[in-house]
Amino acid sequence: MFSSIKKSITKACPKSVVKAAAGAVYQYRAVRYQSDMVLHPKQMKYFCPCCGTKVRSFVPGTYMEYPKRFNPTRYEHTRQDVHCPVCRSLPRHRILALWCEGLKDRLKSSAILYFAPERSMTRWMKKNGIVCATADLYQEADLKLDIQATGLPDESYDMIICNHVLEHVDDFRAVMKEMYRVLRPDGFFICSFPMAPEVGLLDEDPAVPKPRTRCPW
Repeated sequence: MFSSIKKSITKACPKSVVKAAAGAVYQYRAVRYQSDMVLHPKQMKYFCPCCGTKVRSFVPGTYMEYPKRFNPTRYEHTRQDVHCPVCRSLPRHRILALWCEGLKDRLKSSAILYFAPERSMTRWMKKNGIVCATADLYQEADLKLDIQATGLPDESYDMIICNHVLEHVDDFRAVMKEMYRVLRPDGFFICSFPMAPEVGLLDEDPAVPKPRTRCPW
Protein backbone atom coordinates (compact mmCIF):
# COMPACT_ATOMS: atom_id res chain seq x y z
CA MET A 1 0.00 0.00 0.00
CA PHE A 2 2.81 2.39 0.89
CA SER A 3 4.39 1.91 -2.54
CA SER A 4 1.08 2.73 -4.25
CA ILE A 5 0.63 5.90 -2.20
CA LYS A 6 4.22 6.92 -2.89
CA LYS A 7 3.74 6.37 -6.62
CA SER A 8 0.52 8.44 -6.65
CA ILE A 9 2.17 11.32 -4.82
CA THR A 10 5.13 11.24 -7.21
CA LYS A 11 2.83 11.51 -10.24
CA ALA A 12 0.68 14.28 -8.76
CA CYS A 13 3.42 16.58 -7.45
CA PRO A 14 5.77 18.85 -9.46
CA LYS A 15 9.31 17.55 -9.95
CA SER A 16 10.73 20.24 -7.68
CA VAL A 17 8.49 19.11 -4.82
CA VAL A 18 9.34 15.44 -5.38
CA LYS A 19 13.05 16.28 -5.45
CA ALA A 20 12.78 18.26 -2.21
CA ALA A 21 10.84 15.43 -0.56
CA ALA A 22 13.45 12.91 -1.70
CA GLY A 23 16.17 15.06 -0.17
CA ALA A 24 14.25 15.28 3.10
CA VAL A 25 13.75 11.51 3.20
CA TYR A 26 17.46 10.99 2.59
CA GLN A 27 18.40 13.40 5.39
CA TYR A 28 16.00 11.66 7.77
CA ARG A 29 17.49 8.25 7.00
CA ALA A 30 21.03 9.60 7.35
CA VAL A 31 20.34 11.12 10.78
CA ARG A 32 18.53 8.00 11.94
CA TYR A 33 21.39 5.66 11.05
CA GLN A 34 24.06 8.08 12.27
CA SER A 35 22.29 7.93 15.64
CA ASP A 36 22.29 4.13 15.53
CA MET A 37 26.03 4.18 14.88
CA VAL A 38 26.50 6.06 18.15
CA LEU A 39 23.90 4.21 20.23
CA HIS A 40 24.46 0.67 18.94
CA PRO A 41 27.97 0.54 17.41
CA LYS A 42 28.41 -3.22 17.82
CA GLN A 43 25.25 -3.95 15.84
CA MET A 44 26.38 -1.93 12.83
CA LYS A 45 28.12 -4.74 10.94
CA TYR A 46 27.86 -3.40 7.38
CA PHE A 47 29.39 -0.27 5.86
CA CYS A 48 28.32 1.76 2.84
CA PRO A 49 31.22 3.80 1.39
CA CYS A 50 28.81 5.84 -0.75
CA CYS A 51 27.17 7.62 2.21
CA GLY A 52 29.75 6.70 4.86
CA THR A 53 27.19 4.98 7.07
CA LYS A 54 27.39 1.79 9.11
CA VAL A 55 24.13 -0.18 9.19
CA ARG A 56 22.78 -3.34 10.77
CA SER A 57 22.13 -4.86 7.34
CA PHE A 58 21.42 -3.96 3.76
CA VAL A 59 17.77 -4.07 2.67
CA PRO A 60 15.75 -5.52 -0.24
CA GLY A 61 14.86 -3.45 -3.28
CA THR A 62 11.36 -2.91 -4.61
CA TYR A 63 11.65 -4.89 -7.85
CA MET A 64 9.04 -7.45 -6.86
CA GLU A 65 6.50 -4.69 -6.20
CA TYR A 66 6.47 -3.46 -9.79
CA PRO A 67 5.67 -6.45 -12.07
CA LYS A 68 4.80 -4.10 -14.96
CA ARG A 69 8.23 -2.51 -14.78
CA PHE A 70 10.39 -5.48 -13.75
CA ASN A 71 10.07 -9.18 -14.42
CA PRO A 72 9.65 -10.72 -10.93
CA THR A 73 10.91 -14.12 -12.10
CA ARG A 74 14.36 -12.58 -12.64
CA TYR A 75 14.64 -11.86 -8.93
CA GLU A 76 13.06 -14.94 -7.36
CA HIS A 77 16.36 -16.76 -6.83
CA THR A 78 18.54 -13.68 -6.46
CA ARG A 79 19.57 -12.18 -3.15
CA GLN A 80 17.55 -9.00 -2.62
CA ASP A 81 19.03 -7.49 0.54
CA VAL A 82 21.74 -5.53 -1.23
CA HIS A 83 20.49 -1.91 -1.02
CA CYS A 84 21.91 0.57 1.47
CA PRO A 85 18.99 1.68 3.67
CA VAL A 86 20.31 5.26 3.68
CA CYS A 87 21.41 6.11 0.12
CA ARG A 88 19.96 3.05 -1.70
CA SER A 89 23.33 2.20 -3.22
CA LEU A 90 23.88 -1.19 -4.84
CA PRO A 91 27.03 -3.34 -4.71
CA ARG A 92 28.30 -1.88 -8.00
CA HIS A 93 28.04 1.65 -6.55
CA ARG A 94 29.86 0.70 -3.36
CA ILE A 95 32.64 -1.01 -5.32
CA LEU A 96 33.01 2.11 -7.48
CA ALA A 97 33.08 4.39 -4.43
CA LEU A 98 35.82 2.28 -2.82
CA TRP A 99 37.87 2.39 -6.02
CA CYS A 100 37.42 6.14 -6.36
CA GLU A 101 38.38 6.65 -2.71
CA GLY A 102 42.00 5.86 -3.53
CA LEU A 103 42.01 8.24 -6.49
CA LYS A 104 40.26 11.28 -5.03
CA ASP A 105 43.13 13.70 -5.62
CA ARG A 106 43.43 12.64 -9.24
CA LEU A 107 39.67 12.69 -9.83
CA LYS A 108 39.36 16.24 -8.48
CA SER A 109 41.45 17.45 -11.40
CA SER A 110 39.90 15.11 -13.99
CA ALA A 111 37.20 15.75 -16.56
CA ILE A 112 34.52 13.13 -15.78
CA LEU A 113 31.45 12.20 -17.82
CA TYR A 114 28.75 10.14 -16.09
CA PHE A 115 26.07 8.50 -18.25
CA ALA A 116 22.75 7.70 -16.53
CA PRO A 117 24.05 9.18 -13.25
CA GLU A 118 23.26 7.23 -10.10
CA ARG A 119 22.30 9.34 -7.12
CA SER A 120 24.35 7.45 -4.53
CA MET A 121 27.54 8.05 -6.53
CA THR A 122 26.85 11.64 -7.55
CA ARG A 123 26.24 12.41 -3.86
CA TRP A 124 29.56 10.77 -3.01
CA MET A 125 31.35 12.84 -5.65
CA LYS A 126 29.78 16.10 -4.50
CA LYS A 127 30.67 15.32 -0.88
CA ASN A 128 34.30 14.72 -1.89
CA GLY A 129 34.65 17.80 -4.10
CA ILE A 130 34.68 15.85 -7.37
CA VAL A 131 32.91 17.47 -10.31
CA CYS A 132 31.36 15.44 -13.12
CA ALA A 133 29.23 16.21 -16.16
CA THR A 134 26.12 14.04 -16.24
CA ALA A 135 24.61 12.76 -19.48
CA ASP A 136 21.37 11.04 -20.42
CA LEU A 137 19.09 10.81 -23.41
CA TYR A 138 15.83 10.68 -21.43
CA GLN A 139 16.37 11.63 -17.78
CA GLU A 140 17.39 15.01 -16.37
CA ALA A 141 21.14 15.59 -16.80
CA ASP A 142 23.70 18.24 -17.70
CA LEU A 143 23.99 16.94 -21.25
CA LYS A 144 21.36 15.28 -23.43
CA LEU A 145 23.43 12.76 -25.38
CA ASP A 146 23.01 9.58 -27.37
CA ILE A 147 25.84 7.45 -26.06
CA GLN A 148 26.19 5.79 -29.48
CA ALA A 149 26.98 9.13 -31.14
CA THR A 150 27.68 11.87 -28.60
CA GLY A 151 29.04 14.55 -30.92
CA LEU A 152 31.65 15.36 -28.26
CA PRO A 153 35.22 16.34 -29.27
CA ASP A 154 37.91 13.67 -29.46
CA GLU A 155 39.81 12.95 -26.24
CA SER A 156 37.67 15.29 -24.14
CA TYR A 157 37.31 13.27 -20.90
CA ASP A 158 39.65 11.55 -18.47
CA MET A 159 37.00 9.23 -17.08
CA ILE A 160 33.63 7.97 -18.33
CA ILE A 161 31.18 6.09 -16.10
CA CYS A 162 28.49 3.99 -17.73
CA ASN A 163 26.57 1.62 -15.46
CA HIS A 164 23.72 -0.50 -16.83
CA VAL A 165 23.31 1.44 -20.06
CA LEU A 166 24.69 -0.87 -22.75
CA GLU A 167 21.73 -3.24 -22.48
CA HIS A 168 19.44 -0.38 -23.60
CA VAL A 169 21.26 0.66 -26.79
CA ASP A 170 20.85 -0.61 -30.35
CA ASP A 171 24.56 -1.10 -31.03
CA PHE A 172 26.89 -1.62 -28.06
CA ARG A 173 29.88 -1.85 -30.43
CA ALA A 174 29.18 1.71 -31.57
CA VAL A 175 29.17 2.75 -27.92
CA MET A 176 32.56 1.19 -27.28
CA LYS A 177 34.06 2.92 -30.33
CA GLU A 178 32.55 6.23 -29.26
CA MET A 179 33.85 5.95 -25.70
CA TYR A 180 37.33 5.12 -27.00
CA ARG A 181 37.20 8.22 -29.20
CA VAL A 182 36.02 10.55 -26.43
CA LEU A 183 38.43 9.26 -23.75
CA ARG A 184 41.86 10.81 -23.39
CA PRO A 185 44.96 8.60 -23.48
CA ASP A 186 45.30 6.67 -20.21
CA GLY A 187 41.69 7.53 -19.35
CA PHE A 188 39.29 5.24 -17.46
CA PHE A 189 36.08 3.74 -18.82
CA ILE A 190 33.96 2.36 -15.95
CA CYS A 191 31.23 0.13 -17.36
CA SER A 192 28.88 -2.51 -15.98
CA PHE A 193 25.85 -4.32 -17.37
CA PRO A 194 23.58 -7.22 -16.35
CA MET A 195 24.41 -10.69 -17.58
CA ALA A 196 22.27 -13.79 -18.07
CA PRO A 197 24.60 -16.76 -18.73
CA GLU A 198 21.73 -18.89 -19.99
CA VAL A 199 20.84 -16.38 -22.74
CA GLY A 200 22.97 -16.56 -25.88
CA LEU A 201 21.43 -13.59 -27.68
CA LEU A 202 18.87 -11.01 -26.64
CA ASP A 203 16.98 -9.54 -29.58
CA GLU A 204 14.58 -6.78 -28.52
CA ASP A 205 11.93 -5.24 -30.75
CA PRO A 206 13.05 -1.60 -31.33
CA ALA A 207 9.41 -0.62 -31.88
CA VAL A 208 8.65 -1.36 -28.22
CA PRO A 209 10.18 1.39 -26.06
CA LYS A 210 11.76 0.27 -22.80
CA PRO A 211 12.79 3.50 -21.07
CA ARG A 212 14.86 3.31 -17.94
CA THR A 213 13.12 4.46 -14.81
CA ARG A 214 14.42 6.00 -11.63
CA CYS A 215 12.75 5.98 -8.24
CA PRO A 216 12.81 9.58 -6.91
CA TRP A 217 12.81 8.32 -3.32
